[in-house]
Amino acid sequence: MLQNLFRQRRNLFSFEHSYFIEVNGKKAGMILGYDGKSESGETWRTGLLMIKYMKLGFFTKILSLLKALSAVRRVKDNEYYISNLAVYPEFRGNKLGTNLLVRAEEGAKSCGAEKMALDVAVNNQDAIRLYNRLGYSIVGKPLRARISRKVFTFFRMYRKIDVV
Repeated sequence: MLQNLFRQRRNLFSFEHSYFIEVNGKKAGMILGYDGKSESGETWRTGLLMIKYMKLGFFTKILSLLKALSAVRRVKDNEYYISNLAVYPEFRGNKLGTNLLVRAEEGAKSCGAEKMALDVAVNNQDAIRLYNRLGYSIVGKPLRARISRKVFTFFRMYRKIDVV
């Protein structure tokens, strides 16, 4: 389903919100993020596309999805939210995640955002260390979301965008 959403314009998982990084001509990582205005304007279309691609499977998972969404804080108009950040294991430790976050912050500045926001699993200590090193801070208590039978616990982290 995410592959299909990625190919479509004007949804929260679209290629329009993504940046990739390559090493020696190979995709090494990606980041997907959007500002609060995009979230407000694209949430319904994202939901409709999910229904389209999941078909009946969507309706069996709708309750879990709605509960998960209620646990996640909305993105404010002055924020830029990092939805996904991934670097292939063989490329980790080479500052690629840092470079992707810097690139996303450049995009955030062009949108007029004042701060970056992201969610990170409480047990992902490597990611938390990276975000702390880059100036992100945990705000509030851990959030919990149950999707199907799996429980996810995560922190919301923020970083004020440097204005030059």
